[in-house]
Amino acid sequence: MMNSWLPPWLGFTLASVFGVIVIVHLYHVLVLTGRKRLWHCVHVLMATGMIVMSAPTGRVVVWNVVGGVVFAAAAVSLAGLLVRERGRGHHIGLLWLVATIDLAAMVYMFAMMDFRLLWLTIALAGWFVVQATGWTTGRLHATLAHGGLGSPPADRLVSAPGQRTPTGSAGKQAQPASHHPLHHGNSHHAVIRATLTVMSIGMAYMLIAMQFGTATCPACRACSRVDAAGSTLLVVFEAAPGRLTDRSVKPGSHRPGRVHGSPVSA
Repeated sequence: MMNSWLPPWLGFTLASVFGVIVIVHLYHVLVLTGRKRLWHCVHVLMATGMIVMSAPTGRVVVWNVVGGVVFAAAAVSLAGLLVRERGRGHHIGLLWLVATIDLAAMVYMFAMMDFRLLWLTIALAGWFVVQATGWTTGRLHATLAHGGLGSPPADRLVSAPGQRTPTGSAGKQAQPASHHPLHHGNSHHAVIRATLTVMSIGMAYMLIAMQFGTATCPACRACSRVDAAGSTLLVVFEAAPGRLTDRSVKPGSHRPGRVHGSPVSA
């Protein structure tokens, strides 16, 4: 993807940072259970999607439509799961709504090469800035640690993964599974806050970069390549009834909105 707001060095840096975020949340996926595991799975998926969009690979890693379909399916599935849980009378935490909107935002980012709305881009970028502020100040982590992911039914309360704890003789019950030490310990507290703050900022920047740094065209496809002299050319493939033409133009000589970049081999 050719983007004046995302030079190769920045793309590599972002991809590396998102790679670390994937590792951190994948670790939590492996050691946690239930809702907490699913919540971290969502963030592994989103961080992976951000790697795909930011990595300066010079070639198409995942087609935009494929990425859009994957995240749309994830968003719809999560929303359906939440509706089902709510219908059963289970408590649904605030952070699940946040995660669902985040997945929908990923769908929009994968669609931005062909379709974008300035007001929607700004609104979503603002949404992620608010999230970054919430994680930085600790407000969202406090929400996570105290019921932000909801709680399972009373008969599924656990004191350790895979172990059910019945109601005690004094009428006390074990803490819900959401109160896991990994979400309460100081070190993990800091790590989770840091990764989600950085990811939110990165997603906000990616939205702005794709809005203002990449041209778009719903009727054509463009690729960037470097000619023998080392100057970047835009190769425009124009679809027309019964024919397909290509022409090379210098950057900036095309009309705004006519071309969007997607790297292919020369």
